[in-house]
Amino acid sequence: MGTKLHQLVASHAQTDPAIVISDRLLIDLLTRRLVVALSRFVGQYQQYPDVPVVQIGLVGCSYQPKQANWKVTLPPDGGTTGRFLIESTASFSARFGVTKAGDTSVGLFEVDLEVVRVSTTGTASKNTLALGEVHLDFRTTIDTDPNAAANATALGLSDREIARLEGLVAGSVAPTAVRKIFTGAPKIDLQKIFPTVQFTGAGELVVIPDGLLIIAKNGWTLDEGQRCECGATAPEIVITPPDRVEGEYDGAPLPVNVSIPPPRNPPWPVDTPVAADVGLYIPQATVNALTAGPYPAINDYDEDNGFFGWTFDYSIGFSNVKASLKDPRATIVLTIDFYVTGTGSVNVDIPCVGRATAGIFWAHNRKTGPSSISFGITPRLQPDGKIVLMPELLNLDITPFSCECVIGALSALSYFGTVGTIAAFVINEIIRRVIAHNLPSLISSSVKESMGKQMWTLLDLTKLDVGAIYGHNFGVREAFSREPDSLLVGLAPRDY
Repeated sequence: MGTKLHQLVASHAQTDPAIVISDRLLIDLLTRRLVVALSRFVGQYQQYPDVPVVQIGLVGCSYQPKQANWKVTLPPDGGTTGRFLIESTASFSARFGVTKAGDTSVGLFEVDLEVVRVSTTGTASKNTLALGEVHLDFRTTIDTDPNAAANATALGLSDREIARLEGLVAGSVAPTAVRKIFTGAPKIDLQKIFPTVQFTGAGELVVIPDGLLIIAKNGWTLDEGQRCECGATAPEIVITPPDRVEGEYDGAPLPVNVSIPPPRNPPWPVDTPVAADVGLYIPQATVNALTAGPYPAINDYDEDNGFFGWTFDYSIGFSNVKASLKDPRATIVLTIDFYVTGTGSVNVDIPCVGRATAGIFWAHNRKTGPSSISFGITPRLQPDGKIVLMPELLNLDITPFSCECVIGALSALSYFGTVGTIAAFVINEIIRRVIAHNLPSLISSSVKESMGKQMWTLLDLTKLDVGAIYGHNFGVREAFSREPDSLLVGLAPRDY
């Protein structure tokens, strides 16, 4: 059962992919420069060029990120235009000091800039999230140093020059410095963070509790370059052919046995009870597109030029691809049907006559329904910082084989007295050999290729400053929630 966040996202996005951006990511985008600036510049002074005998510096700042009370809202037309608002009304103060150049002990005055409101407009355009100009509502207070008059006289500054400095710092230098720290917040390139599902137009915005939802209402596509097919490994598959046919073959399907590696123990979870702070909503239609393949047919050929010679031209054809979000074995269970079908001929080297076709045959495993391969696909955080869909082989079922023959040269039939009928020869000498020796490697190769086609990079954390968002004292993990017709895949702090 999906998380409450997943259910909320699904109610808005429905059959369209969507991106979930938590408020704290948006707020980090806006305030990261401020936090960095506070750590670097508090206590730092610079000489003022217009009055070289003084310097101006940031004495302190009371801004606390966790107490800022930021809110994300939409203007009346924001949902369709891609505009949103970020605002904080939790006041904080930045204190600037003016002293003698090179000597903070010789003070003139300090300006206390109390910021009572910070606001900005953001835009969610095609695959990009950006913030505009920052607006500040503030008030200032000037605190004169007890020794200001004497210090000003010593510096050769008149009362008029001091008054001009106070007005300049309080009305321009201090608010401009704070505004510049906020302004210039980096853009979020959604295409780099969510590389697989690409928006082909601007997204539609919806504000949800603690976050912003960007819905691909104007179309989406998949970036085929985000599949890491080389990352799949071929599982060991052993196929045991049917027993030998003794005497006449009655046409009944002959079963084969298949052995594959045991399932993962313990298995990967089907979903996690975690709300994704940064996530990708994937509806069933997108799941179908991710798992659609293609899965091309495999063609192969085998022959023997002995006294009883034969040729066999056969193929493995795949069809009926189904991706389920309801199967308890994995987050996504992908099932692909397939058939093995081939035609061939049997010939005999008759003395003084030469090669004669004893018969032609059609061998297949269609009588009892399709064979099938099932994969479990689960989002996993990889060591390189990417959340990738990881597949594993859950089941391989090969339905029984049968053979149908048409007699060729009657003169050749007598030579089969030692090996049984032509049909028995085909089963015992051709089909059993192909099943035991050829089919395992072909299907193993096909399984590896099919697994590789599922390995999409859904989220690339290397393009996100995770430490700045969550803090540097703990890591993150993949978070994924499953509903019967959609997934929500993202990340969350590991301490959740």
